[in-house]
Amino acid sequence: MLKRPQRTAFFATWAKLLARGAEAGDFFGCPFSNLFAQTLHESPELRAKLSSAIADIISVLSDYLKDERAAQSVFMLYEGAMTMYNLTGDRTVFVRLNEDLQKLVGS
Repeated sequence: MLKRPQRTAFFATWAKLLARGAEAGDFFGCPFSNLFAQTLHESPELRAKLSSAIADIISVLSDYLKDERAAQSVFMLYEGAMTMYNLTGDRTVFVRLNEDLQKLVGS
């Protein structure tokens, strides 16, 4: 965020980095949703910590965007893209992620 203070540039760079990671085989999806999926019912304590971490991420995005709803939408778009890529292996989800992020934050 410090290197790309313009929102559209930041989110375009983020989507490109995710696509590069997928291309290089370094893509494992969102660590939070992966951990949630594996431990959802196992540890209420861990679930609380993960929920707190996600709230912190959304808070940082909210401060950056000056809009909490937009921050939640960014996180939802990200999670959706991660899931779609894991399900399909189709890298074009990152192009779509960037397009959707640009629509959301470009105004």
